[in-house]
Amino acid sequence: RLVKKRDFWMPFTPSIRIERVADYVINPDGFESPYMALSFDSTDLAREHLKAAIHPADQTLRLQAVYEHWNPEYYAIILEFERLTGIGGILNTSFNLHGEPNVSTARDAVRTVDQSGLNYLILGDFLLKKRA
Repeated sequence: RLVKKRDFWMPFTPSIRIERVADYVINPDGFESPYMALSFDSTDLAREHLKAAIHPADQTLRLQAVYEHWNPEYYAIILEFERLTGIGGILNTSFNLHGEPNVSTARDAVRTVDQSGLNYLILGDFLLKKRA
């Protein structure tokens, strides 16, 4: 709530490497979900590892399955996080505040960080810190 200024019932999303999806998602029909557009029931392991990305009322999650060939940099971040923590997914959300369109320019990004609970922004090769 502090970051995106939205209601508690609007959950975040887990980004999970495709190789780990079955550990966290109940998907008997094998639907692909690379765009955070589909909701699935979560496994017990998901409820343990990815609690912040699971809807508190019904224990579902909106999956973003990450494929190495589609987004190698993001895939590598998730893989490294898993190597460090043993957790096969990370929290993901769109870059916007509640009721605002997604960020699409550097100016949008700086404005959004300034108006949110975020303190840092990585923009290209730069790490920007919000003034106190």
